[in-house]
Amino acid sequence: MTRARWRMWGCCAAFTPLAARSAEAHDSVPVGATLHSLGALALVLAAIVAAAWLLRRLQGGATASNSLVKTIAATAVGPRERVVLVEIQDTWLVLGVAQGSVRMLHTLPRGEASVPTPVTFATWLTRAHTGQRRGG
Repeated sequence: MTRARWRMWGCCAAFTPLAARSAEAHDSVPVGATLHSLGALALVLAAIVAAAWLLRRLQGGATASNSLVKTIAATAVGPRERVVLVEIQDTWLVLGVAQGSVRMLHTLPRGEASVPTPVTFATWLTRAHTGQRRGG
């Protein structure tokens, strides 16, 4: 045989015991350890889900109907600026909200201005199907 063949057989012979040891180590992983790891993973995932549920439950305690201040409408007028219509008792406040500042633009008695109702997807789809426009 030539030298190249001897080298190739020598490398194969040298790595054969490593491959056999690796296969033995892989076969000897106990099933109990795998089940223990899967149980721990399930416990962590359940804790994450429980924390998310609890957070949502705690934040949902102050609903808009219980609040003294209600947001009636909001419109973006720029990338970081909004005009917001807020109801406090019997007064509507028109506020300009920008980054770092809030300014009162106007005051209205409650219900003086008409608030547009949001168009749902079902309403939009019905109008599009019948060929109606926004006005009617």
